[in-house]
Amino acid sequence: MANANNRDFLPEISELDLSLTQLKALSVLDERGEALSVKELSERLGLSFAAGSRAVEGLVQRKLAERDEDPVDRRIRRVGLSARGRRMVERFIAIRIASLERLIESLDSGQRQKLGTALAAVFENEEIRRFYRPERGAR
Repeated sequence: MANANNRDFLPEISELDLSLTQLKALSVLDERGEALSVKELSERLGLSFAAGSRAVEGLVQRKLAERDEDPVDRRIRRVGLSARGRRMVERFIAIRIASLERLIESLDSGQRQKLGTALAAVFENEEIRRFYRPERGAR
């Protein structure tokens, strides 16, 4: 099951030569929807400032993120997704959704019913619901 889900996703990731930390950074920046300071991003990722800066540098070099001065405090650098980075995140999400759809289509109706019941219970959790974006999964 994991191999089927990763069949399309892993080649896309490996083409970019991104670290797991950089993938997580893209995800955090996408979730936030606005630029974060390098310090804030590092903290959200559980990294030192230096490690966070290195991850951001790699994303900026690949044109997946943009780094700018904070308009209020020029000492602070803010980082956000570039248009290319946003498209990349959306593409990864689309690949994952398609993989999950194939998995669900392989289930019989009883299994789908059980999965639906389990997911309904999962989505009752506020912490999990904050990551769900209906516009991405709606069909």
